[in-house]
Amino acid sequence: MGIKSDNKIIIAHRGSPRLAPELTLPSFRIACELGAPFIETDIQRTNDGILVNIHDDNLHRTTNVRDIYPGKIDEPVSSFKYKDLLKLDAGGWFNEKNSRIAKSEYYGLNIPTLEELIDMVYKDGSTGLIIELKKPEKYPGIEDDIVNILVKKGFIDRKTRLSPKGQRDRKKRDFLENRIILSSFNNLSLFKLKNIQPELRRIVIGNSKTINKSGGFDKFIKMAQELESDISLAANIASPWKINMAKKAGLKVFIYTINNFFLMKLFFGFKVNGIFTDRYDEMLRPFD
Repeated sequence: MGIKSDNKIIIAHRGSPRLAPELTLPSFRIACELGAPFIETDIQRTNDGILVNIHDDNLHRTTNVRDIYPGKIDEPVSSFKYKDLLKLDAGGWFNEKNSRIAKSEYYGLNIPTLEELIDMVYKDGSTGLIIELKKPEKYPGIEDDIVNILVKKGFIDRKTRLSPKGQRDRKKRDFLENRIILSSFNNLSLFKLKNIQPELRRIVIGNSKTINKSGGFDKFIKMAQELESDISLAANIASPWKINMAKKAGLKVFIYTINNFFLMKLFFGFKVNGIFTDRYDEMLRPFD
């Protein structure tokens, strides 16, 4: 299932963070069960090279790092070994914040690895995965790390790094070519991915800061074309003329993060290809 230009794709941002602890397997699983065509995740790397699903630079918002490692409250994810992360509770905070929908099974959740998420989504069989490389400049070589995981899982041929050939690999080819997309604010990281594995689909993310840094919206569009990438725009800068300009340039346009049904409907009226939402369960009403 690819993203076709006439589709209205709703992407489950960080899984189902309104219903379960963000970026944990239960959160991702709920999004899959609700029928999300894609879920989005944020990837960082531990000190010993494990790719994990976590959004913030540090761990104090979504784990009990204050209790387990009180001297490392503000330390980055990259300062921890994976075995140290396994000692943290990545779900208890959600129960404390959301007592009405708290579940006992959320206590003691681990921060999942990218490999665990890929296994879960592939087994689900209908949901795609948008992987955001979070500040890849902090993690030299993370682009190769991601491709190597796809090699390990059999989605890319180890020698040629092309999609697997042959009838028996059709499902894996479909997953690689149509249901895995890599995204980042960092255009240099996406250029690396293009060189390493050009078949992997890419989205370059834009907000006011990154677009200004690129020299303006027209140059941002040109950069995306050179990347052979689609674009994702922050909702507060996504004017109709920018959307129209990008689509005339042949790009698919996605908007983040929309948590209001009527605002989502407005953007789809502007002919965007998809929106990211934290409230996938609330966005399933008919459009008409």
